[in-house]
Amino acid sequence: MKRFTYVLGILIVLVFPVITMASVGTAENCKANQSLPDPVCSPGDVLTTNIKTICKVGYTKTVRNVSVSTRKKVFKEYGIPYASSSDYEVDHIISLELGGSNDIKNLFPESYLIKDGAKDKRQIRKLLT
Repeated sequence: MKRFTYVLGILIVLVFPVITMASVGTAENCKANQSLPDPVCSPGDVLTTNIKTICKVGYTKTVRNVSVSTRKKVFKEYGIPYASSSDYEVDHIISLELGGSNDIKNLFPESYLIKDGAKDKRQIRKLLT
């Protein structure tokens, strides 16, 4: 019985990380073209929670920089060809105004072509400003 428990323990230690890593979002299973981002692939990421930093006038201009290589990674993760990027906006899950980061975990391709997508969100922003 001790040997069985030992072997079972070894299997759990060796196999569990592989199963866990396999469940992380990949280009094969990230769900694109939805109103909300895939929470497995894009859980969100925070750059800072420092209110003195976030609340400075012009703060977002200092951090709003998503590189082309990061954008390409976002599209690849969601299985969307980069050639179709004009149909999408790479958007933040946690906005920069709330301390969100430009990390791929905080980005997703938001479609202009679906209902409740990027186009509708822009119209709502215009109404609020």
